[in-house]
Amino acid sequence: MVTPDILTPSYIHKLNVNPINIFYRFLEAYDKEGLRIWSLSTGNEPMNGNVPFFFFNCMGWSGETQGDWLANYLGPQLAASPYNDTVILALDDQRFHLPGWPQKVSKGNLKMDYIPP
Repeated sequence: MVTPDILTPSYIHKLNVNPINIFYRFLEAYDKEGLRIWSLSTGNEPMNGNVPFFFFNCMGWSGETQGDWLANYLGPQLAASPYNDTVILALDDQRFHLPGWPQKVSKGNLKMDYIPP
């Protein structure tokens, strides 16, 4: 379910609030003010939540869990919204995670449909 600093895929199903709504409301609020957001990140520096004793406010993703989130939650719902031209950034972390992180995220056919090459 929930481990320290990590949101697991099984827990996403149990949330009372659809986390996609948070992204959507963010895009909508800025759009109402005349500011169109061109891209979103799933969370700042996704590896930090996986670093032991890293006490900064963060959540950890693995490449696989982030890929699941993109393929099954954020990607399809964003694609079906008025903000379907918004780019999803899968890695906004350190570049030493290249190319391994994107390769893990993109395992599966649908995941790359929602993020740029």
